[in-house]
Amino acid sequence: MKKIIFSLTLVLCTLAFFSFNTTKSIYPSFVSAELAKFFKGDYIKTVKDEALNLHLEKNFLPLFDDVTFLHAQKNAKEGYYYIVFGTKDGKETMALLKASQQDIETNTYSYIDFSKIKVTKSTWYCRSGRLNAPAGICEGLTCSPHFDRCLGLVCGVWNGVDCDIF
Repeated sequence: MKKIIFSLTLVLCTLAFFSFNTTKSIYPSFVSAELAKFFKGDYIKTVKDEALNLHLEKNFLPLFDDVTFLHAQKNAKEGYYYIVFGTKDGKETMALLKASQQDIETNTYSYIDFSKIKVTKSTWYCRSGRLNAPAGICEGLTCSPHFDRCLGLVCGVWNGVDCDIF
């Protein structure tokens, strides 16, 4: 009888342990735990919208070959933005895109007006950073070209002289 009680207790403890320690992350496995923790407080919703994915693939060609999904996010300093997840050259990648409240509410992207821009594989995007951010996040809050490929909020398109923010 003691063996049965011991076995049952062991099974219940194991189940309880795994149910509390294996919470599913809303971020893909390639996102570090530090970055996931950094962005978690900004999370609003996950967006799975094929029309939006195609729009982002076309207009952010240098960043993505395939957009799989995105998260709508918001914080007090930067406002609304998307974290876009996808692949580039067969590798998983992510980008942060400045967005508007209307974009988030309607699952669209209009922060940069691409009707005036011819996007090519060599198009370069301007980014703004965050203060006190983990390694890999761009530093500085101004919209500027970050040629070190840091992770920052895409806020404009580099025209060779300045950042165009439409």
